[in-house]
Amino acid sequence: MEFQIKTTPVATSRSACLILGVFEKRKLTAAAADIDSASSGGLGRLLRKGDFSGKHGQTLMIYDLPGVTANRVMLLGLGAEKECTAKKLGDALCQAAAQLNDSPATEALFALPDRRHRAEMYADARDCAIAASQAGYRFDTCKSDAEPPKHPLKRLNLLTRHKRDVKVLEQGCAHGRAIAGGMSLAKDLANLPGNVCTP
Repeated sequence: MEFQIKTTPVATSRSACLILGVFEKRKLTAAAADIDSASSGGLGRLLRKGDFSGKHGQTLMIYDLPGVTANRVMLLGLGAEKECTAKKLGDALCQAAAQLNDSPATEALFALPDRRHRAEMYADARDCAIAASQAGYRFDTCKSDAEPPKHPLKRLNLLTRHKRDVKVLEQGCAHGRAIAGGMSLAKDLANLPGNVCTP
């Protein structure tokens, strides 16, 4: 999977799917608040209908949201704001990526929540890269009738509001991609039959 860091305004960012985080009790992240403003309160009106609470890992796909350039918008529940660690962010994104693997969208843009410290930004990017990569893991080597997904997620772009954060996020993505590659190799070895991969 490919990863890229974007700094374009969230409302005018072109994407097959824009992923926006929402904390518990329907509290919007900064990017989600920007989208709510761009849609003249459309996002808030949808949330007030009660179909989405922001529970960790919860998703809601929205189409044709006014004022937004993206083809579709996915709301992603991040749970309690104070408990939103990089690990929990990655776990939530894994749910979103798994759902996108079954959709026509082969590319997505995830608007990262704002963080104060560079170490948190690095960890967010790393764990998001790991989660997105592992969400699409498949072991088809020993299957004669394996059917790969028709539209797997091929690229995940991470959106930040500040250009100064691009380098640390790129480093996090690079490390996360490498870790995910190692995890996939370990899974491949574990999944191989004993006559191929002996003890």
